[in-house]
Amino acid sequence: MTNARNQHASGTPTQMTRFDDVYSRPDPRWYFGALGALGYQTPHHAQSVFRRLLPLAGLPEVPKPSAHEGDGQHATVVDICCSYGINAALLNHHVTLEELYARYTSPHIASLTTAELIESDRKYYAARRRPDAVPVIGLDVAAPAIAYGRPPVTSVIRRRVSTMAFSRSCRSGK
Repeated sequence: MTNARNQHASGTPTQMTRFDDVYSRPDPRWYFGALGALGYQTPHHAQSVFRRLLPLAGLPEVPKPSAHEGDGQHATVVDICCSYGINAALLNHHVTLEELYARYTSPHIASLTTAELIESDRKYYAARRRPDAVPVIGLDVAAPAIAYGRPPVTSVIRRRVSTMAFSRSCRSGK
């Protein structure tokens, strides 16, 4: 994490911390370790916002699952600056941000290789998948982070869209 100057918001220079190194890792352990230590809660708050927005898309807040995928209408969430798919994990699985912080900073998870963590995540998320899960398209400039969240790795993000240069502004303040 490095400090950078942000002169865009009010014209007054302010300090902000860059987290580019957090998103360049092959899996989310560093993300949860670094941001958990700072008490970062934005994904927790975003989860309830996404759920409240579903009715605005003409869907019930908790859509009824259909017997056949593709039947009926489903909202699709576009998560800009999705990093490791944290918002999708919270939205589509019976997990909390605190549980994810505990999971990814645990000694057991720390001892795994990235490949072992991928396999562990497959099982973890499959066991917690919500029946009312909605598709999520993740956009991010951080290729390692978005690659970790795309199927079949964790099934957190249902489809992958190429990383977009414009999403760099989410972390750089540009």
